Amino acid sequence: MKRVNVSLDDTVLRRADMFSKKSGLSRSSLITVALNTYIDTQEQLPDVQVQLDELKKALSELQAIK
Repeated sequence: MKRVNVSLDDTVLRRADMFSKKSGLSRSSLITVALNTYIDTQEQLPDVQVQLDELKKALSELQAIK
């Protein structure tokens, strides 16, 4: 595990500390979970866009049949 230094806005840090206390997570664990969740979500966005485009195309084709 690597140690890193980051700069965070005071409000963000305060919210993170309050949340980590309530959830029983350490600050580092909370930041790790948040980053992993964000990255996973961003990586899935192109797949979701492709599915949305396919649904729009299918809807257009169905509407053309009417």
